[in-house]
Amino acid sequence: MQALSFECAQAHWLDHLRYVRDASDLTIRSYSIDLKQFTDHVRSSGLSDYTRVGMDHVYAFVKDQKQRALTNTSVLRKIAAVRSLFRHMMHFSQIQTDPFDRVKIGLRKEKRAPTYMDKIEVFQLLDEMEKHYSNPFQAERNRALIEFLYATGCRLSELLGMDVADLNFTTKSARVLGKGKKERMLFFHDTAEKTLKKYLHRRKEYFGRNDGPVFVTERGSRLSRRGVQHMLEDLTARMNLRIDLHAHLFRHVFTTHLVDGGADVFALKDLLGHESIRTTQLYVHNTPARIRKVYDQTHPR
Repeated sequence: MQALSFECAQAHWLDHLRYVRDASDLTIRSYSIDLKQFTDHVRSSGLSDYTRVGMDHVYAFVKDQKQRALTNTSVLRKIAAVRSLFRHMMHFSQIQTDPFDRVKIGLRKEKRAPTYMDKIEVFQLLDEMEKHYSNPFQAERNRALIEFLYATGCRLSELLGMDVADLNFTTKSARVLGKGKKERMLFFHDTAEKTLKKYLHRRKEYFGRNDGPVFVTERGSRLSRRGVQHMLEDLTARMNLRIDLHAHLFRHVFTTHLVDGGADVFALKDLLGHESIRTTQLYVHNTPARIRKVYDQTHPR
């Protein structure tokens, strides 16, 4: 059997992810980037396909990534992507041996201190952020976007994939596609409704219509992940905030604030769209006040 080229082997695996495993576009994009980096590395060693990749190539790739000052977590993610490719190739007899069978990376994920915003910080951010924009469309769109992230705890991919037709202001809910393209409902409060309606009114003034994607650029196209992250980085600088804003932060803050208010973790699991309660528990930031409250309420003395 003739060896597949690097590109053909990758395409076979990525198509399997997309059409058989129903992986998200974000997952496929991430795998594609990681596989390209590994492939470029082994190609520079003189290889023309994956059949001759050995343990030494894997260890050399890890060393190269560490020299680029990547975190252990990032390196391990890349290795996991490459390992999955080789397992796939073994399953379909595209290679005779798997170099990962005896590879031991010896890296541990770093324990990162969770970033956290208390309620006052979030409220101040939302109440004051519009003052830092001269463009009313940007101000109202960005306020509505962050308000929606905090109100619903949704994933950024869910928010960006949402269309105006998915919003129901009567029930204050939104229909989104979660992980694995599973449809689920989000719920939002009066303040989020108000900011969304204000933004959509402004948007109609700009473009003369209110259909298609909910969150759009100044040119009317669907807002991208990179666009949102750039906006949050810019807002962090504009407001001189103590922490760097990122979309996933609001998912953690949403969870922690609801738990502070007495929300049941099992209900939160459904609100977040998690399959496992363990995943939900990872999102809860244990503040000293909550730990003290639990202690006072449960200790028998």
